[in-house]
Amino acid sequence: MAVQTVQDISLAGITPAVPAGSSGGDSFANNGNVILELINASGGAITVKADDPGSPSPPNALSFDPDVQISVPAGQRRIWGPFPTFRFNDSNGRVNLTYGTNPPTGLTIGYYRIRS
Repeated sequence: MAVQTVQDISLAGITPAVPAGSSGGDSFANNGNVILELINASGGAITVKADDPGSPSPPNALSFDPDVQISVPAGQRRIWGPFPTFRFNDSNGRVNLTYGTNPPTGLTIGYYRIRS
């Protein structure tokens, strides 16, 4: 899993970097104010899933998957987030992403932090 760099958005503006989705998934440092720009240049829809390690399983649940996913249609883009830290951060303070197709050919992702 590749650790991606989150870019700070400022009044000066930024030239966004949008790296390709990594085979095996990606992760990013999360302070609760991060949004993603998902760009799908492939010929088919790509599903992106954010792992939710923070939601407890209900008592006596037979199955439970609180992960959140989004589908990005072919040739389109989506803005996604923010990701509450109590729900999505792992023990390293990161959100982990996986993809419905591996590698996610044609998918690029911008990671942006909104400064408060």
